[in-house]
Amino acid sequence: MNILLHSVDERHEIDLQGPFKGRTAGHVLSELMKYSLSRLVVLDVAASKLPSSKEWMRILGSWTQLKVLGLHSSIAELHGALYALRYPEKLLCPSLRELNLTEVVFLKEFYAVRDLLQDRDRRGARLNILKIHDRADLEGVEKFVDEVEISDKPI
Repeated sequence: MNILLHSVDERHEIDLQGPFKGRTAGHVLSELMKYSLSRLVVLDVAASKLPSSKEWMRILGSWTQLKVLGLHSSIAELHGALYALRYPEKLLCPSLRELNLTEVVFLKEFYAVRDLLQDRDRRGARLNILKIHDRADLEGVEKFVDEVEISDKPI
């Protein structure tokens, strides 16, 4: 598991071999909420197990300045974050402008990303950049985001 954080002033990479070794991403992110990270602008999480939608709602609700979110896991693990970013009545991460999913392999589940992008566009919180691995995943999302970047890095 790897977690990268950027605030307006600083960049941090969490060493998960120290006190967080063996902890889930949800536990680590919940622990980080205790610190003054209100100015967090970039969060990049690579983990085999991601937080549930309920945990994401609590986590993302505290980081309102977040502009870039990178999620790298299986599509099954990604659904909690996608749900949290789409369904609350109060829009989470209203400043979010970039979603990086370059290490996610989508089969037929890309509809969840398309629905998220469409909903954010409708709510006035359109994303500028979507980063994905395979152009085949697009399924009509280009009309809901300003730019799509395709990664040439192998998964």
